[in-house]
Amino acid sequence: MEGSSYSAVVGNTAFAHLIRGNYEQGAQLMLGAYDLESDDLNSLNFAVALLLIDRPEEAFNLVRQHFKYPALEAENQAKRVTEKYNPCYYVVSSAIEPTATYSSKAASLYMYLGEARTISQLKFENPASLARLITKVEQILENSPKPCAELIVIPKFKSMLRRAYYKN
Repeated sequence: MEGSSYSAVVGNTAFAHLIRGNYEQGAQLMLGAYDLESDDLNSLNFAVALLLIDRPEEAFNLVRQHFKYPALEAENQAKRVTEKYNPCYYVVSSAIEPTATYSSKAASLYMYLGEARTISQLKFENPASLARLITKVEQILENSPKPCAELIVIPKFKSMLRRAYYKN
């Protein structure tokens, strides 16, 4: 069995543990999947596992190191959405960075959705608009065949994603 096939089996087993609330065991298995194949998907999944075991700094460092994207500023979101990027990165990073401003949180979520927003639009973000936006993102994730859709079935991750938008 080649590394990527084995990595998928280990990653799926890790997801089963994370969904059931066995975060430490799930994180260990995600580390194993990441060690076998440190691609985008395994990097994001391992970062989520780190987040779930209360290691947000390590999660943040992992995604920043792997993706090497410049920091997303509300001022440049409309331009950045036209560039090539992994949309799942922005879902994960928005959960990792719960102290960001409303406009930067919205900018990340709109990046996931592939929707450009100007600074004028983003500066008016508030708890109510972010609640609507996160609901939209959750609905898309729940009905998506894309790999990062599995994150939304992890109850603690879903809670952390929601909580990130009500902290300001």
